Amino acid sequence: FSAINRYDKQLKKKQEILKYSSISQSQTGKGWRLFRKTYIEPLVCKDRIIIAGDVDFKFHIFDSLGKKIKTVTEPYPRIRFDEENQQMVLNLYKSRPSTAPDYPFWKKNIIFPSHFPAIRKVYTTRERIYIRTYRSDSKGAEFYIYSANGRRLKKTYLPIADSYHKYPYPYM
Repeated sequence: FSAINRYDKQLKKKQEILKYSSISQSQTGKGWRLFRKTYIEPLVCKDRIIIAGDVDFKFHIFDSLGKKIKTVTEPYPRIRFDEENQQMVLNLYKSRPSTAPDYPFWKKNIIFPSHFPAIRKVYTTRERIYIRTYRSDSKGAEFYIYSANGRRLKKTYLPIADSYHKYPYPYM
């Protein structure tokens, strides 16, 4: 398990806010899962703590004292992780200096998912929560935008800077 905890100024644990099964990607002898869960990181929006990290479209909102306010879920058709995506990942592992020497190991042991997780990344500003998915089109990347209290404001596509094309999909 992993946990999100709240601490006081002296770094003494005050409260466990959320506990979830670990996002560990591997088990000895059972391969390495490319996506098991989204990486979980707590973010702050207004006076709220935002935590996302499930394969489904779901995120949690807590107040500044760690009391759960709500869980936001959306029905979301997840994107298939197809053969082309698998080949892109393998090509990256083959060409990246840190993984190229062990490429035969990675190729043999990577366990590809059937679908991408629903949430790719969560961003926050003072007043808004931005949920980026893996879906994109000619207009850019798909984002769901929420108020700090979890009310969905809109779904839109936002252009992504060219610098993000440095890494192949799904890593960019």
